[in-house]
Amino acid sequence: MKPSIKAPSLTAIFPLHPELTELVVEPVGPKRVLHSLAFQAPLRFAGCVLQVGMQVATAHLVDTIVARGPPKSQTISNEVGLAPAATDGRRIALYMHYSGSGQISPMVCEQLRGYRALGFDMVFITNANAVDEKSWRAAAQHCWKLIRRQNFGLDFGGWQDAAALLLGDLPPPEELLLVNDSILGPIHPLAPLFAHARGQRLGVVGLTESRQGGVHLQSYFLLILGAAATADTLEFLVRLRLSKAKWLMVQRGEFGLTRFLVRRGHRVAALFGYARVLDAILECEAERRYLVALAPQLAQHINAPERLRALLLQWPLNPTMHMWRGLARCLGFPFIKAELIRRNPGRLPGVGEWPTLMTEDVADLIRQHLASLEEEIGRCPPSFPSRFYGSSRRR
Repeated sequence: MKPSIKAPSLTAIFPLHPELTELVVEPVGPKRVLHSLAFQAPLRFAGCVLQVGMQVATAHLVDTIVARGPPKSQTISNEVGLAPAATDGRRIALYMHYSGSGQISPMVCEQLRGYRALGFDMVFITNANAVDEKSWRAAAQHCWKLIRRQNFGLDFGGWQDAAALLLGDLPPPEELLLVNDSILGPIHPLAPLFAHARGQRLGVVGLTESRQGGVHLQSYFLLILGAAATADTLEFLVRLRLSKAKWLMVQRGEFGLTRFLVRRGHRVAALFGYARVLDAILECEAERRYLVALAPQLAQHINAPERLRALLLQWPLNPTMHMWRGLARCLGFPFIKAELIRRNPGRLPGVGEWPTLMTEDVADLIRQHLASLEEEIGRCPPSFPSRFYGSSRRR
């Protein structure tokens, strides 16, 4: 009997308001460093700098060891799934997965099913050291191909291995979706978002624009439209220099991809641009007060939205973290970042209220997913280069 998953009820509790914002990429200069200092205590900021420095230094040693060997893919296995290619590779989604437990949760399978229903041939890539066999079979029901690989280079490493395989077998697709399981949901239907994105000019469409460290699309969800843009994206992925360090991979991968595609002349846009998200949130007094609570130095401007706007454009926040509640309530944003719910690294208030943003069956699916991430299976010992990288998480 084939494993089955009951689709959750995706009721749009809050109205959806997508609108493309074209990104303007400019040099950021010293503001890149001053931004972090502006919203952190000096000692905490110094600790972050030291942590990143140690991570990069350690990564440099391991990256050098790996680079001295012959170039090779980190792919362990490349299997054919149970869902045949419905588009003959014209629309391909590369879905990145990581779970320390090796579980592929029903929420992940539901995401795979949902993207396939939106017209994509699904390629599932996991960086997990060991994979639960039952949930692997469940994922295969929705996938054209499944790839298991060593966790080197994080998401971009997985996309690189998949891109190399695709370049060897297929012409550039008409649509390419880069997506991962770092987002919980969807809590609202995705079809209107895809319809809006596909109705625009060719190029690259992300869900959210971040201005932290420079203008870029956040890489958890990128829809590339048109063979020219997909070909350049695949070229970027194949040529990307991988690293053990998450910070380096964000700089080279997430920031680098946006800049590379802009240089190639492609339109790069976000469905939820930073300034538009900020404007929508500042119009709502409750959400404006929530933002001010995150940075006490802004409290004096609580009744001056224009001044708040100017400050938060100069010193931007992370939209999927600091604006998580306003994104959902004011704009109908369909996802919540898993890291926010699991670890809440910014110690944001009210995160425990996340189930109020969705129907109960969606909340239950997310709870089940979060629980699966905490389980331990340890079915097989890590192999090189995993022994060098320990149990470092993907994101």
